[in-house]
Amino acid sequence: GVPSDLTIECDAILGEALVTAVDNCAGSLPVIFNEVIGTGCPYTITRTWTATDLCNNEVVGTQIITLIDTVNPVFGNVPNDVIVECNAIPDTASVTVNDNCTAAIDISFTEITTTGCPYTITRKWVAIDDCQNADSVVQVITVEDTTAPIFGNVPSNVTVECDAIPSVANVTATDNCLGNIDVEFSETQTSGCPYSIARVWTATDSCGNQTIASQLIIVEDNTEPVLVNVPNDVTVDCESIPTVANVTASDNCTPN
Repeated sequence: GVPSDLTIECDAILGEALVTAVDNCAGSLPVIFNEVIGTGCPYTITRTWTATDLCNNEVVGTQIITLIDTVNPVFGNVPNDVIVECNAIPDTASVTVNDNCTAAIDISFTEITTTGCPYTITRKWVAIDDCQNADSVVQVITVEDTTAPIFGNVPSNVTVECDAIPSVANVTATDNCLGNIDVEFSETQTSGCPYSIARVWTATDSCGNQTIASQLIIVEDNTEPVLVNVPNDVTVDCESIPTVANVTASDNCTPN
């Protein structure tokens, strides 16, 4: 009943064979079993069965089992490819791995990020067992930005007197991907009375999403000019008529 030598996968180890021994004098003899397990890949299991009769005649039966591993590790909890907004990039998944032979396998992880808009994040996990069987899995995250910047501190439209035109507001812009971003400012003015001032703020993120805010200021002049150095009424003799006074005028809008 001594089994033949075998070459099998490492997760298909056979149970111990039922080996018997018969002697010409003593009949059935007890059989002593021993097993030596090697290391490496492949590795061997050497099984021996020994029977000794009363006269110390000994017989040894041997089986060598060669264990190979041709099966790659198997990953679990691998995330799917996704398309997300830049403020919703998922955390790195907790990927697991199992192997038919190697009890504990280290997983190496790499991540490569491209540039541009959209851009991609490629996450790769690699597992190698003790017999150098390897497998890898990849998740590609496509990162988009379809959200325009958001303004803060945009002033409302106003109608003011010409001497009360407000200063340019400190308008800010934030983006879901870039955080604080630059704001471009422009101003145009009409003529006439009343006239208008159009102030425009523009914010554009790196993906071309743009937001425009504006303020319209209507400038009126409802205040009359003010005369200065107007002489009082007088009564004089005809030879004492005063010269014409040097009367000036000031205005809240028109300088002279």
